[in-house]
Amino acid sequence: MPGDGGLDLTSILRAVPADLAIGLEIPMETLARTVSAVERTKQMLAKARRLVASLE
Repeated sequence: MPGDGGLDLTSILRAVPADLAIGLEIPMETLARTVSAVERTKQMLAKARRLVASLE
């Protein structure tokens, strides 16, 4: 999920233009076996929002 991996997403996001559209592609095969799509989406959205908020 956003911010959980080894990539420095904060630095990457700070380096791209502010008006660039960004999409999330998060492979979750293992988690999909035990967590519903709705719950995974909620978790990913919350983490993505925290990551973006940390850029401000």
